[in-house]
Amino acid sequence: MDNTRKTPKKEGEVMKKSLIDVALQLIAAKQVAKEIAKPITVEVLPEVKIKPTQPILGSIETTTINKITRLIHQTGSGKIDELKIVTDSPNYKIGIWVDDGYIVKDTYTDLQTFAPYYQGIDTHEENGTYYLAIVNLPFKYLFETWVEPTDSPITINHAIWRGEKT
Repeated sequence: MDNTRKTPKKEGEVMKKSLIDVALQLIAAKQVAKEIAKPITVEVLPEVKIKPTQPILGSIETTTINKITRLIHQTGSGKIDELKIVTDSPNYKIGIWVDDGYIVKDTYTDLQTFAPYYQGIDTHEENGTYYLAIVNLPFKYLFETWVEPTDSPITINHAIWRGEKT
């Protein structure tokens, strides 16, 4: 049997130490609560208005031309993402007018010559069919494209363009 008895002084010290621990825990809990409850600053960003775009789509199927023929006429701002023309002859000239002037006014043969040096222009011939593709043509207020035979009539087997007005 244990005859040691805790003296009231020791019991008081233990109790005092427990109260100090509890008090410290309360202080720590209050500090954590203050940190958690700090106001959050929210930055409100200005409203961004996105202008709706309208698609630009067009095509021509099997058309024989013997004079200058306009393919595209667009006003306003936008971009022609892709223009493809497939013909039965390389004997034609194409003009592309963007805003204030021509960016292309050349024969198919000229385009074929310098296409390897320009990103965005591609030409090739396959079994007597001539392909021309031009991409990425932005404009601010006017875009026009025309094709003109240089010798005799040519047949546009297929022409297609797509883009968007902004």
